[in-house]
Amino acid sequence: MTTQILDPRAGLPLYHQLADLLRRRIISGELAVGATLPTEAQLMAAYSVSRVTARQAVGLLVDEGLVERGSGRGTRVLPAATARAGQHFSGSLSELINETQRTRVKDVRIERGVPAPADVREALRLAPDGSDLVRVSRTRYLDDEVFAYTVDHLPAGIGRLVTKRALAQDSLMALLARSGVDLASARQAIRADVANAENAPLLDLRPGDPVLAVTRVVYDSRRQPVYHIRTYYRGDRYTYTVELRLNNADPGAIHGDLA
Repeated sequence: MTTQILDPRAGLPLYHQLADLLRRRIISGELAVGATLPTEAQLMAAYSVSRVTARQAVGLLVDEGLVERGSGRGTRVLPAATARAGQHFSGSLSELINETQRTRVKDVRIERGVPAPADVREALRLAPDGSDLVRVSRTRYLDDEVFAYTVDHLPAGIGRLVTKRALAQDSLMALLARSGVDLASARQAIRADVANAENAPLLDLRPGDPVLAVTRVVYDSRRQPVYHIRTYYRGDRYTYTVELRLNNADPGAIHGDLA
């Protein structure tokens, strides 16, 4: 078992960090369907955590339907686990880059000199008459099953860095970062949507079927928008998890807002 160090100083609790490591091993196939997770004692020794931390980490995976505890036979990976892509996001842009590198892409299409749609023009703070952009679209697969369709809009100066060959080897965000593009933060919005005539065939869906639409605007260190991303996910093959923490130190905190 490859051991990665947990960081007790990080904002994410140790049991969440441990659950993330195990989740990645499951989704990547390193822990195959039917495989047994390390025991609590093995996790304690490998990651220098308490039994409570090990138990809580495994409990998260049980709650997500990735594994099942069995009396006398350990905790095993369920068949549905490897057929579902997932993202556990706690606020790190580098974490987002790592997540997109776990999958492969197909149906890559690059269009140059494309007019900016109104919402993209507003998000990228372009002039009213707009500027021609580079539009990059592709489907994303995990274990030979499509789970997402992504459309990016980039200014021409950055878009020139993007080629089909490069996208076959790397995620767009990783490609731009390695090319020296300043990427510092992202703003994200998630909403329920339905598949349309463009994305339904690529997602193996019918128009009108439900999808999860995620829109991101990536910014540089000066808080200037760099590019716009919109991804449509199949809800039956994708799970998105966000860590929320209560501010118990604030006596005025309204916990009801999280209900």
